[in-house]
Parts: sequence; C-alpha cells; structure tokens
Amino acid sequence: QIDGIGTHAASVIIYDRPEGYDTLTPRGALAAGAGGAAGVAAAVENGLCDEGADVLVNVLGGELIVKILSAAPWLADPQYTLILQPQTDADSLRAWLSEHGFYEDCAALAADAGFIYCVLRARFGKTEALSPGQRFVSPALRSSDSPLLGEYISRTVRTLRRIAAGLEKADANPEPERLN
Repeated sequence: QIDGIGTHAASVIIYDRPEGYDTLTPRGALAAGAGGAAGVAAAVENGLCDEGADVLVNVLGGELIVKILSAAPWLADPQYTLILQPQTDADSLRAWLSEHGFYEDCAALAADAGFIYCVLRARFGKTEALSPGQRFVSPALRSSDSPLLGEYISRTVRTLRRIAAGLEKADANPEPERLN
C-alpha cells in the first residue's frame, strides 16, 4: 500500500514539516508528460534557510521554470528562497528573475553524464539589471570558485558562436531552399 498525495496535472504540493522535526524526506515517482517534459517543484516550510520556505524547481528547462514561477506570484516574497536547476536556458531564467525583482545570491556547478548544470539560489527583494553576458554567467556563478567554471564558460562561448554562425548563414541566404 502506498499512502500519500498524487496528481496527474501541473500542481503544487506543499508539505509542512511538523514542529520538532529537522528533515523531510518525501518519496515519489515522476513520469514525463505527453510533451516529454517532467519536473519537480516542492516547497518545504523552514527547510534550507532559517527565514521562511524554500522552493525547489529542477529537471526542467529555464523557460519552463519561468512559466512555473510566473504562475506563482506568491513567490515574490522575501520569505521564499528559490533553489533552481535549469537544464537548459539558464540565461532566460536569469533574465526573468532579474526583471521580476529576484536576485541570484549563490550558484554552483555540477557535472553529470558529460553535461555541466548550474544550480542557483535566488531571493526576492534586491535586484540589479544583468548584462547580456551576466545572463549566461552570473556574478554569483563567477564568484563560486567552481573547478568547472572554466569549462562551463568555454561551452557557453562555443554554443553562442554556433548560434551566431547559424544566424550569419541565414542572413546570407534569406531565401530558403525548397524541397520538391
């Protein structure tokens, strides 16, 4: 028998840890939806920081995380600490956070299966506009002293160069070839 909470739709499930407990270890299963995307968003009262709650959003692209955060305006409150791990589009996520009053105060890199992922902590209340470059490599990430930072920056530069080359090629040939 399995006891707990289940959902088949986009949902927020909040567990409030009882007084006197130090940890909460939820267990669950996560299946990809019809579009192939799957993710977790969890809020734990008095979790990782002393003041307020922590909200964890991971296993998603940055643009999907933005959609989740946009649908939760209650997060625009200093009591919440966001722990975010975008697998793609971290630049879009950072831009949205900055434009909506959040700031990234901590970042870390992790390597897995040949990929380098960024995990960031963001809070509401103090924000500074990010330059285009800081959207890709934030000040918090630059000050992280991660041994993966050099490789992360190199991969980001290579990706941006490929995008620029594709744009140049498209500009040079404005009429696409048609397949007959």
